[in-house]
Amino acid sequence: MGAPAPKIHLELSTLGRSKSGSITAGLWLSVGDRSFPGLKWSDFVVVVLGWWVEALQSNDRRVLLRFMDGPYLLRVNRNTPEECSIEGVDGHGKEGRSLFSIAAEFLPFREQVCAVGRQVLAACREKGWESRDIERLGDLLGDRR
Repeated sequence: MGAPAPKIHLELSTLGRSKSGSITAGLWLSVGDRSFPGLKWSDFVVVVLGWWVEALQSNDRRVLLRFMDGPYLLRVNRNTPEECSIEGVDGHGKEGRSLFSIAAEFLPFREQVCAVGRQVLAACREKGWESRDIERLGDLLGDRR
């Protein structure tokens, strides 16, 4: 395709759980030298990855991959069964502002999101953490306990 492939970054060294049970870690997308929503972005990884896995496993041609913190999202449009466009959107304002758009291979992108989800799931289980959100992520990934 020529353009750099999108890469999901997970910073497991920052994985933490608040007293209320919220699980956060560094999670962002890079395309070339661009980081979205930002380099070392921290978010609620179990919830966000659950949303993303569910959306990407649907048969919908257009899905939104939202971040919980901030107004940021990725618009994923399947142009063909093999190819998609991924648009990074700053959701401030009525329609939001497109920050970048790239063409990508859909299945490798979806598998990358699932692989990152499996990493988070394994790390949470290793720490002995349990929650509905962790259970849901496991169900979506076909990794039930």
